[in-house]
Amino acid sequence: MRILKCSGIFLICVLFLSSCKKDEKSVKFSINFEQNEERIVEIENIGDEASKFKMVVNGLDLSDNGNILSFVKSMPSEFDGEPMEMKAFKFVRDYTWHDDLITKHTWAYSPYLMVNSLGGGLCGFRASVLTNILKDLGFDARALGLNGHVVSEVFTDGKWKMLDVDYGVYYFNERGEIASYDELCNNPKLITNPINPVLTESDLKFANCYSASMASLYYTKDDNVVFYTDYPKELRNIKMYLYLPPKAKITCLFNVGLTKNFALLELELPDNYTGNIEIPLAIASITGKGEITLGDEKYNIENFDAENAVFKNPEWIGRIKVSKNHGGIRIYYFINPLVYGFGNQNEIMLVGYNVEKLKIQKSNRKDIHFRMPYEINFLYSLIELKMSYVFDSLKIDSKQEYSFDEFSKIFFTFLKSCESDKKFDDVIDFNKLFLDYDSLDSLVYALSKDTAFKFNAFLQKDRAVQTMWNVFSRRAIVKDFLKN
Repeated sequence: MRILKCSGIFLICVLFLSSCKKDEKSVKFSINFEQNEERIVEIENIGDEASKFKMVVNGLDLSDNGNILSFVKSMPSEFDGEPMEMKAFKFVRDYTWHDDLITKHTWAYSPYLMVNSLGGGLCGFRASVLTNILKDLGFDARALGLNGHVVSEVFTDGKWKMLDVDYGVYYFNERGEIASYDELCNNPKLITNPINPVLTESDLKFANCYSASMASLYYTKDDNVVFYTDYPKELRNIKMYLYLPPKAKITCLFNVGLTKNFALLELELPDNYTGNIEIPLAIASITGKGEITLGDEKYNIENFDAENAVFKNPEWIGRIKVSKNHGGIRIYYFINPLVYGFGNQNEIMLVGYNVEKLKIQKSNRKDIHFRMPYEINFLYSLIELKMSYVFDSLKIDSKQEYSFDEFSKIFFTFLKSCESDKKFDDVIDFNKLFLDYDSLDSLVYALSKDTAFKFNAFLQKDRAVQTMWNVFSRRAIVKDFLKN
């Protein structure tokens, strides 16, 4: 009798799971953009029930850790016998990018969260993500802190191999094997006089990756440490399903300002909606009027500060409880444009529950814009034109060795020319740039102390443009529509 009872319970569970699975459906949309159109879409729930779904853009489904590992394993080989650890390296290199710090906490070490949400991060975060993916693939792997820089190391083929995913580089030993951390510490020439370098001279990172300053990170071993890469357990089995209440609308993807590489998804709630919102992406901002609860803390939305509530919070927050809604509530999430960004021609699959009442269309909003990370845009073009003027007016010879004082003259000429140009003044807050430092001299001095910055590299036009673009972006001086 006991066995029959257990069997009956098992049968009910199987039927329940089967019925749940049948409820998950998919709808497909084709959306094409003209070359100059903003590649932004709106997804609206026009039904009377909440929808829960994942969004698959052009067949790329990285919505959980299992799918990420499956994708890495299925990546096409660049050469016969390409090992799995190199596919993992390429994946993190190509589907994330180097960017400013959003948080110092370990929830950003999650492969799921970096790949689906943040997208960009400092070396420690990208190295942690690669290390964790390698571990999930069954490798013995670790991350190493090198006095301000972080790299990964994987044990395979009977030896350790160092992989610097943030710079997209690794080095070879005299036997043609990928060198280990210890080998690089003991023989700096493997860096400064590289064997079969994987970067070319046209790469913006070439000069730094094969420099004496890079080699010094390894051979000055006293301050090097093993880097902790664990992250909260609840992020291991999470799935990227979006939650859309009735009459709510999602707008995605767009950038904050013109130079920011991070992209946002906006959830617009209908007036008077209250309840839980579970979207497993990193929260960027919340606007509107009402009250919410994050974790154990209650907030008045008008005074909500994501910096303290989210970015400085060591705990991962995946749920927002809206307890009072006085209208205009919009929740902004980070979403990775390298995974969810749209091209000119797109097939968008929405897979989940109650998806039949989802309406998707191009956005015609004029207050938001989108570009892929490091994609040439309006501001980049402005900088390029201005840099051409500076090069011509100062008659720069990029083959010549320049001193710090000469570099300062070039930099000031460029910056002053930008400041007096109305096209720049419309998008750049120069006062904020200057207030970030005691003076312009200290800004130039700070640049000169950046180990990744080379005077002569600046004097090559394409690198000069990229450098100035990064300066504007890193100092957060672009006028931000969310704060207007």
